Amino acid sequence: MTPATLTVSVDTETLYHLFTAALEGGIGYWSLCTQYRWRLANGETDFEGFYAVIEETESGEDTPPVHRIDAACILRGLLHFAAPGDGYRHVRSVARAILLGDDEVDYDAIDADCIVQAGIFNKVVYG
Repeated sequence: MTPATLTVSVDTETLYHLFTAALEGGIGYWSLCTQYRWRLANGETDFEGFYAVIEETESGEDTPPVHRIDAACILRGLLHFAAPGDGYRHVRSVARAILLGDDEVDYDAIDADCIVQAGIFNKVVYG
């Protein structure tokens, strides 16, 4: 086997859409959004500086852990699933397609949830 390095570039709009899919339908069963930004003051979509601060509602801890979800978090999750691993076959296919520039990849809130969890925890903890 010959080793190779692949350089990928993911546009921030794609990362933003994964972010909104996770927040609007994916992560609500294990977290509570306490702060977010996805629009600029002029009402335009903030593809560069979007973020959310969430608390884990299912952690079982007295003080819920707090996490920040942003473009870097989404990218970490995509890279996690791009690597070989067991399970989550569909999410792995989605992550690889996005990283390779497929602008017609089909994903849903469950996929976005898994990607966010991998970006935060380096694995899927909930679900």
